[in-house]
Parts: sequence; C-alpha cells; structure tokens
Amino acid sequence: MISEGILSSSLDIGFYETDFEDWEVQSRHFPSKVGGRPAWLDLEHLPAPEVIACPHCGQPRVFLLQVYAPDNEVTEAFHRTLFLFICKSDSCWNSEDKPVIVLRSQLARANLVYPRPPPAHG
Repeated sequence: MISEGILSSSLDIGFYETDFEDWEVQSRHFPSKVGGRPAWLDLEHLPAPEVIACPHCGQPRVFLLQVYAPDNEVTEAFHRTLFLFICKSDSCWNSEDKPVIVLRSQLARANLVYPRPPPAHG
C-alpha cells in the first residue's frame, strides 16, 4: 500500500507501507498500492486481455502498482486511478518500445458505482 503525505500544496509524495488492513486496499476505499491485484474503480469496464498483453511476446503484462489521483477540476475524473502494468520477460525490454502500459480509470463524483458520501471503514 502507498500512503500519501503532502509536502506542499502542489506536491504529493507516497511512501510504501506494509502495515495495513485488508479492507484498506478494496476498490471502495480508492487505494494507491504496489502489487497484488488491481483494485479497479469500475468493475463493469475492465480492460480487454489484448490491451494488457505485451506487444512483443503477447503474454499478459503483470500489475505493478496503482495510484489514486483524483482531479477535482475535471468533473468526469473526480475519482481517477492510474494502473501500471509491465512485462516480466527480459527479452521484451531490449526493444525501444518498452513493454509498459499505464491505464486510467475514472468516474464522476455522481456515478452508479460509489455513493457520494465516503465509505465507512472496515
């Protein structure tokens, strides 16, 4: 899990933590995290397998991390998470076109997935 600390009004920095409760990395809590499984914002609009596949070897890229990065100035990105996937094959990293993909999932504050008030803990 990545916890966030604010250094100034325009800079956020994350710290890798291993001491967290399982509920803290559930989608409804909009986690930033390293490893495990992605906590997708919208389970009805998941990326197709061919999107996740490495363009070099065709194998599925693995989930590395996600960062919750809401944008309060863009109505449709009130909830926004960035997901980073990479290929594990050494040979794929020899190409100029690196086997990395960043996917974005976003929802407006008023949406059919999450209620407007924040979820209760636990």
